[in-house]
Amino acid sequence: MHKKFEVGVFNKEVRDALADGGHHNFLDDEWADIHWIEIVAGNEVEAQQRARRKYTERAGYVITEVQPLD
Repeated sequence: MHKKFEVGVFNKEVRDALADGGHHNFLDDEWADIHWIEIVAGNEVEAQQRARRKYTERAGYVITEVQPLD
């Protein structure tokens, strides 16, 4: 049975660019803040894996936490 999860994601490259007084080349400044992404998965580990496929570390994304939605 699948459940809904919220996954917190931000982009470190955007945060670093803003801290240096600039902007990321193609991502909005808002990616410096945590975005809550809803993901349907069997469990928290699967939800994090699904999020990581879309929001990769290589592209600067950081997953902060995974929370089940009731």
